Amino acid sequence: MRVFHGPTPLDLREQLKRAFNAPPESELLRILIATDAAREGLNLQAYCYDLFHFDLPWNPSRLEQRNGRIDRKLQRNAEVYCHYFVYTQRAEDRVLQALVKKTEAIRLQLGGAAQVLETRLANLLKTGIQHALIDAQADQINVLQLENERQQQLDQELKHSRLRQADLQRQVDSLRDGLDKAKRRLGLESGQLQDAVSCALNLLGAQSLANTDQPKKISCPRIQGVYCAAKMAVAG
Repeated sequence: MRVFHGPTPLDLREQLKRAFNAPPESELLRILIATDAAREGLNLQAYCYDLFHFDLPWNPSRLEQRNGRIDRKLQRNAEVYCHYFVYTQRAEDRVLQALVKKTEAIRLQLGGAAQVLETRLANLLKTGIQHALIDAQADQINVLQLENERQQQLDQELKHSRLRQADLQRQVDSLRDGLDKAKRRLGLESGQLQDAVSCALNLLGAQSLANTDQPKKISCPRIQGVYCAAKMAVAG
């Protein structure tokens, strides 16, 4: 068993990560106790699929980041288990349990924590868990709606999609403009330009655009003449 926390030096962090991710038959380190210093940038999924939270952060993103140390790609096990300690005799845990359920709902419905919803949860709990308001705080967490956040996320994704589509269209227009300029400069039509490119590829020993060992029948006599002369020069 080893400890990973804020004061852990960088070289020791890498050493702990390598040891924990090593095959169990070759490395004894199987239990790693970590603070929130390990919630980002530490991949521990090689041989571990059990995570125990001794406390719960009130920020859903931080909770998701912790679980993400083992719940990630290249995880060998079909299931990952993230455990939370809840005590029925501890009143505060009713609020924490509501937070866990809401975080899971966010993950299932939105695929990740929505910033707006995180802000609301943070505001609800910014003064801490108050014994006199425990039931009210838990109820407030439970009734937080996700529909607005989902719509905001969809709108954002749609906006990004439109921007990508517009950028792609600009690239297509630029390429089409370049092709038109090349045709005007060379005085060739589209088919003749393809003939010219095929000839060049063939002379370089590459496969022509016609996908044959020899270029296809050339429609432009000028290109045919240039090609024959170049072929003779290369052969000579």
